[in-house]
Amino acid sequence: MRRKVEKNPDSLPKANSEQAGCRNQEAVGLIVTTDEIIIPEKGRSDMTVTIFTMTHKKFREPEDAIYVPLHVGRACSGDYGYAGDDTGDNISAKNCYYGELTGVYWVWKNVRTTDYVGICHYRRYFCTEEGRILNEKDYLSILQDDDIITSKRLNLNY
Repeated sequence: MRRKVEKNPDSLPKANSEQAGCRNQEAVGLIVTTDEIIIPEKGRSDMTVTIFTMTHKKFREPEDAIYVPLHVGRACSGDYGYAGDDTGDNISAKNCYYGELTGVYWVWKNVRTTDYVGICHYRRYFCTEEGRILNEKDYLSILQDDDIITSKRLNLNY
């Protein structure tokens, strides 16, 4: 994927600290536009899937090797032994503004070794109707017919 990203913080929209969820700091917006999206060729037998599990603390990892823990905001916290979003091209230090999006940015800018890449929260995974966490075979089966996987629509009564 090729995308244009405005990196000059002085030219980005500002938000106050209450809007950003941080105290005594200014939030900086990130503007991303898509020029071209490259979709993997469907039907190949050697397709690969990697799901980055966004976390800010230690957790019990899924046993399936496609799930890779990614410590978001590692530039501002301790090391838990997971890969961090503070290497390569990153915005890890802005984690208090963007939360898990610092991990999404890191994946977008640094991961080129898999055909399909996904993210999930360390406590929330895509599951089958029976409650089993999806594995690589499940993902590849779904991706034969669909380009993107999202959760079911939820109706919340509040």
